[in-house]
Amino acid sequence: MSAALLHGTRWVDVRLYRRVLWAAGGLLLAAGAFVGWLRWAAEAYPERCDARECDTFLGFMSASELLSTAMSRGAVLLLAVPLVVGAFVAGPMVARELESGTYQVAWSQGVTPVRWLVSKVTTAAVVVTAGGLALMGLFRLGAWNFRDTANLNWYDRGPYELFGPAFVAYCLLGVAVGALTGLLVRRTLLALAASGLVTGIVLYGIGSWRWDLYPVHTAGGAGRTRSQEWSGDMPSGIMLVDEGVRNAAGYAALRVLRARTA
Repeated sequence: MSAALLHGTRWVDVRLYRRVLWAAGGLLLAAGAFVGWLRWAAEAYPERCDARECDTFLGFMSASELLSTAMSRGAVLLLAVPLVVGAFVAGPMVARELESGTYQVAWSQGVTPVRWLVSKVTTAAVVVTAGGLALMGLFRLGAWNFRDTANLNWYDRGPYELFGPAFVAYCLLGVAVGALTGLLVRRTLLALAASGLVTGIVLYGIGSWRWDLYPVHTAGGAGRTRSQEWSGDMPSGIMLVDEGVRNAAGYAALRVLRARTA
């Protein structure tokens, strides 16, 4: 954050939670170093096989397989970041000050309640936006040549959010839910738990209902009984969401595939 933004209550917020910011920055640097090492290893140790066996890399077939696995599993783990953001904003940033009464110090210095809250929300929003964009960049660096492979398809939960802007939006949602929960609950531990629970429920619902908002393409034909038989006729980058059979009597005659395009 620039010096122009760090004044008044924003400076107090950054100063008060500087240890958390340093810890988050350290974790981000560690993640960057890990992804960088994996990318180097993927180039330095390609898969090598002879007539009898293949060389392994740390228990994987190759360093590329380790990189792909780390990116797919890491993407799912990063979905917990919005929950952590919401819990921190609700608990330590808002509810703890209301519970302990330290907010009165700021309010007695000519800071209105609205300005006090806006300062906390905007400071958290700027920090999590920058951090979210950095994590998205690291994920893209690690997974750019594995996109649309096993567990790294555009529609997989985790890669979907980190390949696009949804991850940053999720983090900002965590900030909003956390601030509102902290104001309503005003108890640190209870607000922390409630914010994490609410944010998790909302994100689960979004992830579950997302595909119902996409336009659907239906393909069909007689005599095909398995979705695998359609693989050669369907375009790349599709998501199979349903399949079934139908005819005038309602029995097996037509296999129906519904797929949403990327």
